Amino acid sequence: MKYFIRRSTLFYCITLLFIMNFAGAQSKSKSLNDSIVKYFFSNPNKAKTYSHKFLKIAKQNNLSKEESNAYFYIADLCGAMSQKDSVFYYYDKAIQKAIDIDNKEILLYHKINKANYLFYQYYYEESLALFEECIKLAKKNIDIESYNFILVAQGKIHYELENYDKALYIFKQGIKSVTRQTSAILSVKHNLAKTYIKLNEIDSAFTLINEGIQLSTKKDIPNYKIAFLQIEASAYIERKQYLNARKSYDKALLISNEMESLEDSNIIKLDIARLLTLEKKHLEAINLLNELNEFDKKSPFVVEIVSEIYYLLAENYKSINEFSKSNDYYQKFIEKSKKLSQKKIETIDYLHKIKVAEVEEQKFDQSKQKWTLAGMLLVVSLCILLYFFYIKKRDTLNQDKFEALLQKISNYEEELSAKTVGLPAIDNVNHLLFDDKEVERTTVLEENPIAYQETEEDNNTDELENEEEEFDSEIISQEDDSVIIDDVLNNSFVIKDGTITEILDKLIKLEEKKYFLKQECTLHSVAKKLKTNTAYLSKIVNNELGKSFSTYINELRINYIIIELKNNAKLRSYSVNAIAEEVGYKRPESFTKYFKDATGITPAVYIRKISKLKEV
Repeated sequence: MKYFIRRSTLFYCITLLFIMNFAGAQSKSKSLNDSIVKYFFSNPNKAKTYSHKFLKIAKQNNLSKEESNAYFYIADLCGAMSQKDSVFYYYDKAIQKAIDIDNKEILLYHKINKANYLFYQYYYEESLALFEECIKLAKKNIDIESYNFILVAQGKIHYELENYDKALYIFKQGIKSVTRQTSAILSVKHNLAKTYIKLNEIDSAFTLINEGIQLSTKKDIPNYKIAFLQIEASAYIERKQYLNARKSYDKALLISNEMESLEDSNIIKLDIARLLTLEKKHLEAINLLNELNEFDKKSPFVVEIVSEIYYLLAENYKSINEFSKSNDYYQKFIEKSKKLSQKKIETIDYLHKIKVAEVEEQKFDQSKQKWTLAGMLLVVSLCILLYFFYIKKRDTLNQDKFEALLQKISNYEEELSAKTVGLPAIDNVNHLLFDDKEVERTTVLEENPIAYQETEEDNNTDELENEEEEFDSEIISQEDDSVIIDDVLNNSFVIKDGTITEILDKLIKLEEKKYFLKQECTLHSVAKKLKTNTAYLSKIVNNELGKSFSTYINELRINYIIIELKNNAKLRSYSVNAIAEEVGYKRPESFTKYFKDATGITPAVYIRKISKLKEV
């Protein structure tokens, strides 16, 4: 037992230690991550050191997401420090790790940054291909912010290919859609300002430049401040304000040196050499360009930068009459330019292929939408057609039933006029409008149909039926001592002929007074008025009239209202609810049900057709 307890305790301690180590690793990785972000722009070397520590902890503790992010940080920082080979290695490691852990969010983020880096290294075709992958992934992830960012990145490529109007349109759309990330906002403003300069809209460019410098300073993002200072210098150059341009370049170079960003520093030096050439300070320009040329031998620049260096050296040597050196650099420039031209041609061709693919995709989508719409229209048309035939058939059936009902009413009215006495005998009263057997319920839906689950045998549908089914021993009359309770219960008692005749005569008089129209007309109340009991009354109606008491009252009410609605225009203006109350129903649903059982159509249809007939 002690051994078991000690083993359990040991297991608990090991588990707790693992949890504590994991929690500690999480806490430490977060601290390192914060440090990387803090020094990412201001001190790339320090940030890179923290990134390697971050990577080590992530690997040791199987923190896969953090490991992927660590690779990404190192890749970005290598880019800032012009360590090109390392950049691609670490970007690929970051992307592969994101794929391994199936994290589509960071996968998209890493791919966008790699594509962006490819763009700034002038690998336009590779950049476009990767951006196309990113667009598909952004759509799949429903990541609108990233999708808009990628579109802006494609605008940069249009800018480099000198499609400035197209680039301007994309950047203007981008400035509306990119709202959350400060870096994204700065990126769009920067590119839009550059495009305005190319289109000679300098005032618009300066507005965006000032906004960009203020925002990057406020948010402490020095690499964007450098970028805005560079295009500020370009704007001054367009206005031939060379002194102001040099001040902007010097500010940018100072920040770049503080950040130890060799790539940014070299680009700014090339910009300054270009400015010196414009100012005709040829020797100063040559010295700066030779310095860059020597650096290129140690750490090669991309072909675009090398080509620019050769061109400026050729121009400056020509200006000081050193034609031999000028010719040498022109030859080198021409060789590099061939590569540049080929890259541009390849990029333009790739853009064309993308456009063609997009057009084909749009055509396919439009065709798909067209067929879908056609299918929907066909279904809707069929539904409308079926509904039309249904309405037509329903109206025809209703008309047939209405005409049959009118014929019954006409026969009844002729029968009445032929008689010399007021009302027909009691044994004929229920044959006026109804057949000898109950009318079968129609299955055709009328206008405003009400579905009923109850039948006449359902005791809950009507108060009349409840009364009829009920046995009330207290009101059994003493007029026939031979009636015993058991006989009443079994409904096997015999009623004298004289009693039957007397009750039927009283029932006719009650009909003449239209007592059946009152809501209080029930088996109990009628028996009381006839001075008999419910058992007698129910049996006499069943045996002599061939129906239940509730059916008898319902038929009287329906017969009455059919004739009354035909002859009374004012009554026809009432609602169905009000008409139901007029003929003694507490619930309009019961009235509609019995009316339809008797006639085959609803009261609403009957009223409408009668009214239409009267108008003719």
